Amino acid sequence: MLWGHFSGQIGPKKWPQGIEQMAREAIKFSVEKHGTKIRYKKQFKSERWRSKSFDSDTRENKRQAWAEFVEWRKAQTSVEPTVRFDASDPYVLHRELVAEKFRSALEHAELTGNPSLAATFRAHLANVPAMDREALFEATAFLVGEYNGKATGEIIADRATTVEQIRDSSNPSLNCKLLADEYISRLRRKAESNQGSYGHYGQVKRALEVFVEWFGASRSLEHVTEKTIRDYTAYLENLLTERKIARNTAFNYQAKFRKWMTDLAEDYPDVPLPKNLRSKAQRIPTERKEPNPFTLEEVHLLLSNASDKTKLYLCLMLNCAMYQGDIADLNHKEIDWEKGRIIRPRSKTARQALTTGKGQPYRCNWSLWPITWKLFQEHANREGICLLSKDGNPLIVNQTNARTDTIRSAYVRLVKKLKNRELLSRDWNKTLKQFRKTGANLIESSDLHGQSYSMYLNHSVAKQSYLTSGKPVPTFDAAIRWLGEQIFPTESTKR
Repeated sequence: MLWGHFSGQIGPKKWPQGIEQMAREAIKFSVEKHGTKIRYKKQFKSERWRSKSFDSDTRENKRQAWAEFVEWRKAQTSVEPTVRFDASDPYVLHRELVAEKFRSALEHAELTGNPSLAATFRAHLANVPAMDREALFEATAFLVGEYNGKATGEIIADRATTVEQIRDSSNPSLNCKLLADEYISRLRRKAESNQGSYGHYGQVKRALEVFVEWFGASRSLEHVTEKTIRDYTAYLENLLTERKIARNTAFNYQAKFRKWMTDLAEDYPDVPLPKNLRSKAQRIPTERKEPNPFTLEEVHLLLSNASDKTKLYLCLMLNCAMYQGDIADLNHKEIDWEKGRIIRPRSKTARQALTTGKGQPYRCNWSLWPITWKLFQEHANREGICLLSKDGNPLIVNQTNARTDTIRSAYVRLVKKLKNRELLSRDWNKTLKQFRKTGANLIESSDLHGQSYSMYLNHSVAKQSYLTSGKPVPTFDAAIRWLGEQIFPTESTKR
């Protein structure tokens, strides 16, 4: 039987959830030393891998090296191509989900150097098209049991119950855990292709993990009813009462679950959409925090103690209301090098326009203050990405398991330095997001330029035709010039 072959090969180990989630302890690195710095290395077959550069032996660098090694090793392994199934097969969706899990297990076995286990999974993957109804049930029962973290003995004991739960479903392809994993994998692929963000992927992954654990990994989504929605809301409220999660976290869990169910219903017509799925009565309200903007004294303190590169980041945030991602994505084609202007959309807006196919993103034309333009010319490249780290890497690097943000790191170091000098109190904790809003608060308070507030933040209410064209707007230029005079009163903002 298929089950006996599984249990004999896997033993008590936990079923692999893809290469990216493999325990880092499974890979042992060697190191090359250069003074106090080290570089990680590893040999696979006749090929040798080394990390990109010498750096400190820290936990974060190990995590990043591990992610780099995984990507390199993926290119060295030869995983079987996607198995094609007959579209007329009533269990085609079920077969695709089971095959996806076998492919993940095969990648894991090859990556960890287990050829016998890899051969077993390769054989099972080839047999998926020929599996009968009972074999598909047993494969799903095993996958679900291992995903719950049970030992092999417990899985065998619960096997009959699990198979019956799946068999009782009129559509076993609606298995909760398998559909959640498929959805999460899709978001990860979007993030890797720069069509989505790793932050969104991580939030959805955690939200669905919470729901699957509560609802039951082996259950079918066809059992989701209005009572399920009410009970899940009560479960999250109970976690709030016990202070296990924050209110905004509970709100996000609900929102991600609703979006998941709605998206699934487009691909799987049998997925139910209960009437109260989007009911306001079943929503957990969020907490609205009072704004805590920077004072001009705090702005001057940061700018006067920052290095030139960090000062440039801060000036771009004030001058152009940029987030870290906007600064990191600045391209030389978006700069008017003769007039000292930046013409571009927000990075998030451009990405959304690309993925939704809604045409050209809204572009804003920013005039730069003399101090911003001077620092920009000193540190920016005139080809490709304008601003890079001192090692020549992008300022922000997103990976499945880690995110490197050079701009935020520079800000944290600056704040730490000011606290050590007792220029800031130890409990001072304002963020870069609040720093960016400082310019918006000043513009909003102006009787003359207050109407430019929405344009400054690139809000949808200000997205008119002139923003799409990217042409200068005299009233907006005047507002930016006025803002510079408030922040740098002793310097001229005219060039």
